Parts: sequence; structure tokens; C-alpha cells
Amino acid sequence: MIRTGVAGGWVLSFIQSFDELTMTIFVATPGTTTLPVAMYNQIAQTIDPLVASVSAVLIVGTVLLMVLLDRMVGLDRILIGEAR
Repeated sequence: MIRTGVAGGWVLSFIQSFDELTMTIFVATPGTTTLPVAMYNQIAQTIDPLVASVSAVLIVGTVLLMVLLDRMVGLDRILIGEAR
């Protein structure tokens, strides 16, 4: 039971970290570079397909995670809370 809660918390915190790019820019120390800040800096400095490839990897990883969760637990149990 705790596994789904921990996985859901990790996913929500990961999504929230991408949503808070501006806060991360102001709060992060100079030695710390998070992925959203690195992607923003890459876009601001050069026109390079690196950011598009990182975004594609993140999207594919998310889709694979959702398929894995659907196969193992069932998305109806995770998202809605229905019992099988």
C-alpha cells in the first residue's frame, strides 16, 4: 500500500519542480543546477536540439512509467482508488 503512495508523491514532486522554474532560479545556490534551469539556460544561449531530446526522453519515460503502473497495479486503482 505504501509503494503507490510513495510513487505518487515522487511523481507529484517531480512535476511541481518543473512547474516552479522561476522559483528554482531565484532560490537555488550558484553551485546547484536543476534540470529545468539547465534547460532554460540552454534555450536562452543556443538553438540546439538537446532540449528537445531531453524533453522527448522525459515524455517517453513518463509514458513508460504509466504503462508499467497500469500493468502492475492498474491505473484505475491509482488514479480513482477503485478496488479490483
